[in-house]
Amino acid sequence: MSSVLSPSIQEVFALVLNPLNEVKESLMAIIPPDSEVLAETVQASLTGGGKYLRPVVTLLSGTATGPQDATRKQQTVEVAAVAEMIHVATLLHDDVIDGSELRRGKKTVRAQWGNKVSVLSGDYLLAQASVKLSKLDNTRLVSIFAHVLADLCDGEVEQMHTSFRINTSWDSYYKKTICKTASLFSAGCESAGVINGLPEAQVQALKTYGRNFGIAFQIVDDLLDYTATAEEMGKPVLDDLRNGLLTAPILLALDSKRLNEAERQALQA
Repeated sequence: MSSVLSPSIQEVFALVLNPLNEVKESLMAIIPPDSEVLAETVQASLTGGGKYLRPVVTLLSGTATGPQDATRKQQTVEVAAVAEMIHVATLLHDDVIDGSELRRGKKTVRAQWGNKVSVLSGDYLLAQASVKLSKLDNTRLVSIFAHVLADLCDGEVEQMHTSFRINTSWDSYYKKTICKTASLFSAGCESAGVINGLPEAQVQALKTYGRNFGIAFQIVDDLLDYTATAEEMGKPVLDDLRNGLLTAPILLALDSKRLNEAERQALQA
């Protein structure tokens, strides 16, 4: 009886495997045929070892709140592709802002082709994401991801504004996390609900779920910067600390009553 009520992890993967392959096909379809350099950078970025977690969460949200006919399934696939394209575009831009040399264990686009090509490759992905959204003929979906783009900029500015500030607050941390990370998870979940024609209360519940999922994901990622190895991360560890970013582990440590005054001062220094 329990196996009927609780699907196995293999069954869950089966629900998303075929649609995820369709997402990957949708991503490959936007590689420009007439620009050799742009084709190389875009393909390298989209196939660089990412976990496709944002598309997976989007697809599962659509499946969980269905049933979906062929049209709704295809729309969910396209929205999942849009989420990944925007995510990868932000990585291309972030690598320029942070001067990153490695991403997922490989040289970044900026390290191989330079800052300008990296920025333009990200811009191309954002443009193609807009094209995909326009073809869905749903202004609500366009609005959802337009707000994501605004949030991403807001979050990046918040991060720059608070870097190397020892008095960074939890409110600032959550704002940056929601804007830079959770907004895309939230948008994917919300969009799945919109595509499935759910009542607004359920759409908002999906949106909230996606936001909280994204916050949890970022906290885990913050922890890995201190607990994982460079090989596991595919990039140098302690990058956040090196760049003056007070993430969850540091904020928790500063709040901890287990630190004596000398340890607290050492950590602040």
